[in-house]
Amino acid sequence: MYYTLCRVAERAGLAHKEPRRLITDPGFWNEFCNRAVDVKIKPGKSIAKLQKSLFKVCHEIVKKRYAQHDPDNARHADLITLFMFNFWNATGLLPMTQAVVILGANL
Repeated sequence: MYYTLCRVAERAGLAHKEPRRLITDPGFWNEFCNRAVDVKIKPGKSIAKLQKSLFKVCHEIVKKRYAQHDPDNARHADLITLFMFNFWNATGLLPMTQAVVILGANL
């Protein structure tokens, strides 16, 4: 299933599959990071609520990219958003992003 989801994400311009790894498209990651910084969080907001807010940002970008790059497969946007979000979490990118958002909110 992993390889299938990698290919579907690749067609939408979200990532690039290399033989031994999946690499997030730099433009996609840049757009996500720029929009993640704008997520409004209140002091004491739970990590679960922060993740939900970041997931919504990711989902909006994925839907937009599907409309641009692979409109015939736009029905997969929900699944691929979950796949990319889980991939970022597993590789440590999501926790780092959360830490930056929390740090930025406290400044």
